[in-house]
Amino acid sequence: ICDWEMIDLGQSEADRWARTHAIGYEGPAGKYWQAAASVTRAQDESGAGRHAAAVAQLKDAEKQQVSAELHDMNAIDIAFAWLDAGRPDLALAAADRAASPEFQIGAQQVRVQALAKLDRPDDLLAALAKYCALAGCHPDLLRIEAQALEAAGRRKEAAECWWQSLRLM
Repeated sequence: ICDWEMIDLGQSEADRWARTHAIGYEGPAGKYWQAAASVTRAQDESGAGRHAAAVAQLKDAEKQQVSAELHDMNAIDIAFAWLDAGRPDLALAAADRAASPEFQIGAQQVRVQALAKLDRPDDLLAALAKYCALAGCHPDLLRIEAQALEAAGRRKEAAECWWQSLRLM
């Protein structure tokens, strides 16, 4: 059995369900649910091309004081939503708000995608190395790495990434 959410988002879906359903819906837990609802609305707005509305929703999500046990999960959800809203700079900042982003697969995944969009190839290659050291190989990130290596003129290494990506498919 493969937990695709863990591979793609750095967060186990089973862990997410356990944490969110254990807290309930009242009192301090309500802040998490408010933030989660804002993230969902932001993703809907981004999907419809209404990025300004998505930004407003994400700013609301960031204002919520979420409990420590849900903080990192919330920060990474917000970071991915910032990517969807076309704001990789704010996605980096959100991912960095996780307690230990260097050990969070999701935070590293966000860093890679954001740095690719910001066209920072040297930082991108360093982030890819950190992601791979933490989580292993990811087919989508291999393609990003190949493109970054091509841009850096490292064609032989880029070709190896493309071949590795093809082998995984």
